[in-house]
Amino acid sequence: MVVAASCKSDYHLCRDNSDLVNNFDGIIAAQVACKEATDEHVQYGSPDWPWFIYFSSFFPGHNYAKHGIVDLIDDRVKIQNRYGAMARSRVVCEYDLQAKKVTMLLINGQMLILEPKLYEDWITASGAAAASAPSSASSGPMESALAPSATAASAGRQQESGVEAQAESAAVPAASEPIARGPSFDCARAFYPDEKAICASPTLSALDRQTAKLFEKAADASGNPEAFRKGNVKYVIERRTCGSSVACITAWYQRRQAALRKDLAGMGQ
Repeated sequence: MVVAASCKSDYHLCRDNSDLVNNFDGIIAAQVACKEATDEHVQYGSPDWPWFIYFSSFFPGHNYAKHGIVDLIDDRVKIQNRYGAMARSRVVCEYDLQAKKVTMLLINGQMLILEPKLYEDWITASGAAAASAPSSASSGPMESALAPSATAASAGRQQESGVEAQAESAAVPAASEPIARGPSFDCARAFYPDEKAICASPTLSALDRQTAKLFEKAADASGNPEAFRKGNVKYVIERRTCGSSVACITAWYQRRQAALRKDLAGMGQ
């Protein structure tokens, strides 16, 4: 008897990211590979993994099956810091389902590219290399709760008492710039919640265009635009943790613009 293919055996048939992470048989190999890669690349000691299931959280959406790339998250692992203390940490692991390799690790905000060619191919395919691009994290099997990073959570707390209202006035474009324009990236390729939130908001779209202009100016002035652009990827990943929070995304753009202006000042621009 021939059994019809399903998400369990073919990730292309999974309905969305949750379906893939919860039901695709190959996700276990991805979780184990992410743990092993983290064990190998931490700076100090050996991580303390208190749970049997590693990397059980993920970003919601529909892009995992489309591209064959999954972002898995573990925010329960404890990793030794420079002082020898074990601190609860957050690791984002990007895994290529077709190549069966970990392409990138983001350990407490520090990015390690383990497979440069595969990673660059994925960035190009997803459109994530835009000067300002995105997502909220969902818990793994049988849950789907938001789990923002410490950076995003802190930004959210700091902005919670009024950023949503302030954002409209803080990011209103000049009269010569029509507010109806979209962001710097193609909204038809938007997958993550932050990208979709930006596309839906004229204010966030304006902030995105402003940031993109600053980014391109800084890249051109850097002396090595290609390396400068590659270095931007870690900030894109950081913004994904905002999910669809207007407060968090606004704060992210404000920080990014401040950093780019500082870079430009250092370059004499």
